[in-house]
Amino acid sequence: MRKWFCLAGCLVVGASFEANAQPKKTEKNVEPRVTVMMPLGLQPGVKTKLAIRGSKLDGATEIRFAEGAGEAKILSQGKVEAPDKNPDKFGGTQILAEVTLSDKLTGPATFTIVTPSGETKPHSALVDPTRPIVNEIEPNDGFHKPQSVDKLPIAIHGAIAAPFDVDVFALQGKKGQTLRLEMQAARHGSALMPHVTLFRPGSIALDVQPKGVGGDVTLEYELPADDRYFIVVSDALDAGGPVHVYRLLLEWK
Repeated sequence: MRKWFCLAGCLVVGASFEANAQPKKTEKNVEPRVTVMMPLGLQPGVKTKLAIRGSKLDGATEIRFAEGAGEAKILSQGKVEAPDKNPDKFGGTQILAEVTLSDKLTGPATFTIVTPSGETKPHSALVDPTRPIVNEIEPNDGFHKPQSVDKLPIAIHGAIAAPFDVDVFALQGKKGQTLRLEMQAARHGSALMPHVTLFRPGSIALDVQPKGVGGDVTLEYELPADDRYFIVVSDALDAGGPVHVYRLLLEWK
């Protein structure tokens, strides 16, 4: 019997030694990074308030654009609540800044952020000086109160701000015109999985098959009649929140 007690004691001591001998897990060193900016695009020569989301951005001292491309002033920074889904993907820190790009800029504006933990990799803001920018205005969540769009081409900056939210835009079109629509969202760091549908008055859905582009959608549609048309934007999974931002490009082709 004493032999069995000795053997059991040796096993316990051996297991304890083996457990203590295992290397301790070290905390993963997360580099500062930008995941998404809100809005996704900027207009040259116009002062814009910009929210920049990412990891380890708190304590940032500078936002650097290429020389002559633009300048930024940090207004505030700190920790924010991460989305329920993929919290690591979008990060839990945010900077609010005032940004002004050069009025001579014609393409994407790239910037980095300097933090105590290092400098982020370059991140690009969408820029197209040929398109006026219009901000989405709430409430615009139904056919009875859409946001009217008067002239194309245009870039609309918006967000699906809550689960089951929809944004509705209305425009007047003529028979034979071809409407081209491009959604910029998932490709540029947004959490939005865009779903876009075209309607006519009376909630008549038009048979349009959007094309997928990196998680976003584009579509072209020749209008069948002089009429008012509705563009309905939502999240394909009925999700929503502050990082579900989009840039909607509209034009006549």
